[in-house]
Amino acid sequence: MPWEIASPQAAAHGLTRAPGRSAAFPLFAFIAAVALLQAALVPSALFPVRTLLRAALYGSGLLMLCLPLGRQRALPTTKFAYGVLALLGLGLLNFGTNSLMGGFASIALNLAILSPIFWASRLTISAKDLERVVFLLWAFHAASAGLGVLEVTMPGRFSRESQFVAQQAGAFVEGLKVTLADGTRIYRPMGLTDTPGGAAGSGMFAVLYGAGLLLRPRQRNWRTLYLAGITCGLFCIYLSQVRSLLVLTVICLLAMIAILIRRGESNRVLGLAVTLVALGAGATLWAFTVGGSAVSDRIATLTESSAGNVYYQNRGRFLEYTLTDLLPKYPVGAGLCRWGMMYSYFGDKSPAAPPSIWVEIQPTGWLLDGGLPLVITYYAAVLIALRFAYGTAVRRRDLLGDLALIIAAYDFAILANTLSYCPFVGQAGLDFWLLNSCLMTAVLVERSRLALTRPALEVA
Repeated sequence: MPWEIASPQAAAHGLTRAPGRSAAFPLFAFIAAVALLQAALVPSALFPVRTLLRAALYGSGLLMLCLPLGRQRALPTTKFAYGVLALLGLGLLNFGTNSLMGGFASIALNLAILSPIFWASRLTISAKDLERVVFLLWAFHAASAGLGVLEVTMPGRFSRESQFVAQQAGAFVEGLKVTLADGTRIYRPMGLTDTPGGAAGSGMFAVLYGAGLLLRPRQRNWRTLYLAGITCGLFCIYLSQVRSLLVLTVICLLAMIAILIRRGESNRVLGLAVTLVALGAGATLWAFTVGGSAVSDRIATLTESSAGNVYYQNRGRFLEYTLTDLLPKYPVGAGLCRWGMMYSYFGDKSPAAPPSIWVEIQPTGWLLDGGLPLVITYYAAVLIALRFAYGTAVRRRDLLGDLALIIAAYDFAILANTLSYCPFVGQAGLDFWLLNSCLMTAVLVERSRLALTRPALEVA
């Protein structure tokens, strides 16, 4: 009988499943729930429950930990994830922790983002399941980028105000708008978020996932949509004026091409490069025409000086401040709930409580939460995940290898993004651990299948 249904050895390896339903069904349900909760932030009528929607979005990861999904597999990142949580737990003992409730909330947020390492490894994920995951993520981000395009090209019908932004930005709200070539002034495209410029993040993922899926030979029926998603994604990045995401998108694509070259697939490299150059040129012309000088002048600043000087003026000084000022002052951390939304939601704002500390890049946040040990442990976990994805992409020429190619390119971009943003306290961090955990689990599941079928073949 098939291993999925009856084999005791398969059951011992967590390879059983109910007939007629994918063993990865909870995974798809989780992705759908997260997408719906993210999209629920768009309607202004739901603004009063925005905080609850955000909590539910990350709480869904914690809920997955409680479901009886199966036996947990030890992924290469599992020990590091436990290490991160242990260091955050020690942060509760730090006298600089702002409040006990805020400290527990910080740990809960990090656990929710790391949660796929623990619950995805309990599922039986196949290569086709992982392909569906990438497709679902592409569909969501392409839809978000498409909405961002409509906000810009049809501002009278699709552009919208944001109560959340008006509350948070106050007098600086005008800085979150862009003036189009025809003089219309609107918020930067939000897409399926409630944040000006939020469509840029979806734009990067629409480009990355779309480019990777274009390489799949059986995806030709979707080729037109992938091409449209890439074009809309680039357009949103330009109109959002988020230069760091433009750079990260280029890093993603260069990493993808470099891995294909390493694999010796020159034909695919040529086809992908020609396609991307053509789409990039078209999207650039489109964005500059619609956005006018506000967009073209903003992008031009990337080449006004050397890459090092551009980075230092925009984000490098925060890294320097972290290394030269904060590290000597807080080598073992400043305490939990000292920065970001955790302080905003749960922090004690009284004069006697430890004050908040401004954070712009991820190493700063990790240093404040757990000191140098947390910085090292979390970066080690990220590098282990990247190494696994890269190694799988280079060694394999099958579906798993092509999916690992997409994930490895994404990993390179997120690693670079830690030096310009805080991806591991938001959706990008959750997606990172979801994709990498699913890839690792799919590889382990395949190895278990081969180990179970090989003895039967030898007997036959």
